Formats: sequence, C-alpha cells, structure tokens
Amino acid sequence: MAKTRRAVKICLSVLPILLSAPIIAAGIWASNSCANFYFQQIIISMGALMFLVGLVGCCAISTKDEDGELGATYFGTTFLLFLMAVALFIAAFVVTGYSGSPHSVPGRNYVEYRLDHFAFWLRRRVSGYFRWNPIINCLTGSNWCEKLDKTYSSSQQLFKAHLTPLQSGCCMPPAKCDYTFVSPINWKVSKDNKTDSDCLNWSNDPRNLCYSCDSCKAGFLADIRKKIRIANLIMFIAFLVAMVVCVGSCINRILE
Repeated sequence: MAKTRRAVKICLSVLPILLSAPIIAAGIWASNSCANFYFQQIIISMGALMFLVGLVGCCAISTKDEDGELGATYFGTTFLLFLMAVALFIAAFVVTGYSGSPHSVPGRNYVEYRLDHFAFWLRRRVSGYFRWNPIINCLTGSNWCEKLDKTYSSSQQLFKAHLTPLQSGCCMPPAKCDYTFVSPINWKVSKDNKTDSDCLNWSNDPRNLCYSCDSCKAGFLADIRKKIRIANLIMFIAFLVAMVVCVGSCINRILE
C-alpha cells in the first residue's frame, strides 16, 4: 500500500512537468507571427515556471521532503502560479473577448473585419509607420497571397471560399470598394470609392496589395487574437489541472 501511495505521489509530482509542454508549445505557436504582443512570451514563461515547479516537486518526493521545505515550496509556488494564470487569463479575455467581431459580406462566404472594432490596446500595436511597416515586411515575405491567386480563377470560386482574416484583409480590396474582379490579387479599380482610405490604398502591385489598408491591420489582429485566446485557454486549463491535483494531494495528506 505504501509503495502504491509513493508511486501516485511520484506521478503527481511529474504531472506539472508534463503539463508544461503544451503550455510552452502553445506559446511558441502563438508567437509565430509578425509582431510581439507580449502575451505569447508570458505564456512561454509560465510554462517554463511550471516545468521548474515540477522539478521541485520531483526533488521533494525523491528526498522524501514532501512535508518539509521543498514540499511547501512546491505547493506554495503552484498556488502562486495558478493565481498568475487566472490574472493572465482575465487580462487576455478583457483585451480580446469583446473586440474584433467579424461582419459578413453579402454574396460572399468569407467575413471581413473592421479595425475600429478592436480594443484600443490591440489597435495601438499596429498603429504608426514604425510599428506597422515591419509587420508589412514580414507579411510580404510569405507567399500566401500568391497561393490565393493560383487557387481561385474566378470570382464565383473566390466569393464561395472561406478565407482567413489575413487573406480577406490584405490580399484583396474590401468589398465596399466594389472593384471588378480580374484575379484574387488583381482588381479593376473604379472611380466611385476614391474617398475611402482602404480603397485608395489598394494596389494591384503584388508587393503592396492592401497591406497598408486598415482592413489588413484588422485581419492581422483577428489572426493574432485567435492565437492568443487558444494559447491562453490551453495555459489556463493546464494550470487548473495542476491546481486541482495539488489541492487533492494536500487534502489526502491531511486525511492521512
């Protein structure tokens, strides 16, 4: 019976190390973008801290000091990290939860985003030449707009497609411009919407397209917001599991 309990304790102490892997992986995945929004780095740091806490727990079990200083450090740090995870989850939810709602486009299956629908903190991350221009250079380094051009040869195919926020926002002019389709990245410009800034910024040059448009900034923020929310949710669930296990272990020791 004693060996079984010890085996369970060892498994529980190793659990934070295992849980740190999806947190770090989610943070790295979310940070694989063209801008630093800090949330991604914080999530990676939280995963690394959980890994270290797991090592402390393993040391406490291996030295049979789970009721001593190492054990107290393990439980106290786990609780503190859980509170930090809750705070980060709430902060990310406040920033991303009530902003950037997509709006449908009549006659098209994909949606578009408006920059002014995003939270002020997010808009600041893409405002100004010195912030947005490096992002443009990063975005133009990929070839996903060219892939879009090779995939859809007619307007009917394009309008029925489910495009990503970056594709609908950066690779083509907004639907409100009412430009005539030639190809996904080539449109015949009309003179009716020359007062709209996004319509003015559109260019058939593959190096420019709509990268300077607010619709592209909105699409970029929509993509980043989705990644941050997914990574943040993974982190919160992992810490919640670790906290439940930690509390259960404490209750078990009290009952013993």
